[in-house]
Amino acid sequence: MTHIETALARHRSGDFAAAAAAYRGILAAAPDHADAHHLLGLALLQQGTPDAALPPLRAAIALRPREPLYNANFARAALAAGDAAAAEPALRAALTATPDDPALHHDLGLALLRLRRSREAEASLRRCIALEPAAMDAYINLAAAQCAQNRPDAAAETLDRVLAREPDNVAALCGHAAAHRAAGRPTIAAASLRRALTLRPDDRAIAGSLGAVLRGLGDLAAALPLLEAAATDGTADALNNLALAHTDAGHLDTAETLFTRALTLDPSHADADYNRATARLLAGRYREAWPGFERRWQRRGHTPPFAVTTPRWDGAPTAAHLLIHAEQGLGDTIMAARFLPRLAAPNLTVVVPQTLLALLRPLAPRANWLPLEQGIPPHDLHAALMSLPAILDLNEAGLTAPPYLRVPEHRAAPWRARLANLPGRRIGLAWAGNPAYPGDAARSIPPALLTPLADCRDTFVSLQQGVEPPFPMTDWTAELTDMSRTAALVAGLDLVITVDTAIAHLAGALGRPVWLLNRFAPCWRWPIGREDNPWYPSLRQFRQPAPGDWPSVIEAVRQALERDRLRPTGQKT
Repeated sequence: MTHIETALARHRSGDFAAAAAAYRGILAAAPDHADAHHLLGLALLQQGTPDAALPPLRAAIALRPREPLYNANFARAALAAGDAAAAEPALRAALTATPDDPALHHDLGLALLRLRRSREAEASLRRCIALEPAAMDAYINLAAAQCAQNRPDAAAETLDRVLAREPDNVAALCGHAAAHRAAGRPTIAAASLRRALTLRPDDRAIAGSLGAVLRGLGDLAAALPLLEAAATDGTADALNNLALAHTDAGHLDTAETLFTRALTLDPSHADADYNRATARLLAGRYREAWPGFERRWQRRGHTPPFAVTTPRWDGAPTAAHLLIHAEQGLGDTIMAARFLPRLAAPNLTVVVPQTLLALLRPLAPRANWLPLEQGIPPHDLHAALMSLPAILDLNEAGLTAPPYLRVPEHRAAPWRARLANLPGRRIGLAWAGNPAYPGDAARSIPPALLTPLADCRDTFVSLQQGVEPPFPMTDWTAELTDMSRTAALVAGLDLVITVDTAIAHLAGALGRPVWLLNRFAPCWRWPIGREDNPWYPSLRQFRQPAPGDWPSVIEAVRQALERDRLRPTGQKT
């Protein structure tokens, strides 16, 4: 038996260490033995040391560049070592020789997926499936490529095919959950993850994923034990997810400790840094919070809304052309616009959504105001509106502002006259947010739950665009074509009752009494442990006593309306 035959016998028996030693002996005597280099690399890969496998596999390819098996196994080792960029050219070289090999198309699709080239990945994975229709791994990775292209419904359909054939495929169940979660169907996602966890009860990653979904559904009692189990691995991701659940539960000291532990393990973990900042904002620790809050666009899955390459303004007085731009929703833009009068910059351009231009322009009347929809104009320095509290280094006292939005009399008077014809108190009501917002289900109220308010001796005015009111109320929403018109109506109301939407910010900025119907899991804008808040002196919080408990909130509001008979519009105090 030759030396190579002896080495192969050990290899085939599964004694990879002995085989590797034998291959090294062959290479000591014959350093240009391409097969020995290849087989040594394969043995090291099979031992679970892909990094060590790469040099001998690379040496084999150097000796025989067109050998498809060498290239294929090098790519496998590169993928196992996390080097998708090295795997891609090797796979393409192998496919040149064997273009109809489904495994090569699959591995190329996987490499491209890891390189975030999801469209190309999808093409390779579809080619694999065409050549081998039973390749379930290709379907699973195809679904990942579809999700990466923001096509979660297509991904869910792809995985339905896998689960119809293999209902206990854990990878498919986890992918199915990810697709439905991305599509805004967390209940289906939870069911898939529960099935996966039943099949793999000790899998902490699945436990963590299920805990995160249940947290999003507001089921903190079920989420916390799962997230605790996942965090026993001590990874920064698991600690961050557990800390988020404690934040939702109002356990801010525990959350702070967990976020800090995550950042000790991984100081680059932008999610943990940002999430710790929001927990600090909830606790009223504003100056401590702002630096971490500035990492919001470094989080996974988040990219800055604009490719702004100019230097960030540091707050110092400047004669340079300064751009201040909106970056988030309408409510956040209204909330942060209060800081515009404080800016020491005579050459100022402000970019906000078109619907807010007329309303916000008086805050900086000498600035050049442009609609966000037209993009970012030329400038020298920039700052995002929500970065102004950090740039100005504001504490709680610096956040509070008197009513800072005004409605011109010629706009307010017609609405005031129409409202004067309605009996009793005129109360604006908004019960839902933007359904495209990922957390909208938690903050919006099913309309049927609002019916107890119909018994109050007041006139309700709908502020909810595009939906039928749940009980008889005055509905002029068809006329509210921009925020200036909405503001003119709100300015004449005695009270606004709303969930956490732009309407709450608008009413607060106008100085109107506003009752916020708030979910249990707190939002950083509305600090916990208090009914008031530093952003709007006229705002009062009605927070769920337990996750999902809107009936208690509605009953508290109903009782407060009966107890606090507000004066009608126009009556002097």
